[in-house]
Amino acid sequence: MSFFFFNQSYSDFDVYREEVKAWDLEFFQLGQGSFHADALQFGDQDLMVGKVYYNKLLLQNGSAPQNGYTFAVHHQHSAPFLWRYLDFDFDSIIVFPENRELHGISQPGHHPLLVTISEKFLEETSHVLGLPEPAKYLERGSVSQCDPRHMTRIRQYLYALCTLVQESQGKLLQPLMEDAHKYHIARLLALGLADAKSVRPRKRGFERRRKVVERTIEYINSDLTVSRSILELSRVANVDERTLRNMFYEHFSLSPQKFFKSYKLNKARSTLLSSDHLKTKVADIANQHGFWHMGQFAADYRLLFGELPSQTLADARSKRG
Repeated sequence: MSFFFFNQSYSDFDVYREEVKAWDLEFFQLGQGSFHADALQFGDQDLMVGKVYYNKLLLQNGSAPQNGYTFAVHHQHSAPFLWRYLDFDFDSIIVFPENRELHGISQPGHHPLLVTISEKFLEETSHVLGLPEPAKYLERGSVSQCDPRHMTRIRQYLYALCTLVQESQGKLLQPLMEDAHKYHIARLLALGLADAKSVRPRKRGFERRRKVVERTIEYINSDLTVSRSILELSRVANVDERTLRNMFYEHFSLSPQKFFKSYKLNKARSTLLSSDHLKTKVADIANQHGFWHMGQFAADYRLLFGELPSQTLADARSKRG
């Protein structure tokens, strides 16, 4: 059986997104300054273990690895993660959905431990433990509250395993990924989740608030060249201005105005990275995303990403050779 080992640090979230194994990710950087991420992944076809770290406030979209069950557990020093209005705390496990619903807000210092288990391996483990099929006790797309003592065992085991593999630079991977160790990881997660309780939204009306936020973002996306006032956005969302502000602070830790400036800057950055540098002017990209004053655009861009838009365009050229 073949194993893989991946251990890398990144200063560019687009490069990180492209290189990380099996995840389909789309990041929007909402926190100001240079991005940094650390990623560790290792495993085989039955089980993949990972540990990641992000230094910025991020909006995360995309999907988890397919053809298996993917779980997230808080590292002991991790910052909070709000996922679909569900609090992911130290006694919780995220069971990711199969579709593109990896929608979450991670605070600076978010540091989860991740496990992906093939459906076959988890079914076999469940059978040995006398549990029903995983589909009967696992709710995909949920956050489950587990026994705190059991969560401590899960966290400590995964952290120790990651540390040993990382410090050996993968040299201890084969003995640490023997069937007994893989079974122990699957056993810990299965037993913890079999008796877990689903976490409920922290406030009533969360589905309405989620739809208000999504509707507002869709409206902004309909024409990025136009600046929208908070009054106009509140009318579209069918809520008053104060309610809209509160919803955005609750979800993104930012006001609607600051969120949409960051959001459009991220869109502009993505366009710069995919553009032909011989045919592209930074001013044209800025105008396409509703930025008309080049000096202010460059200043805002540098404040958010730690580099000028012209540098991003140059980096895109070097990446394409």
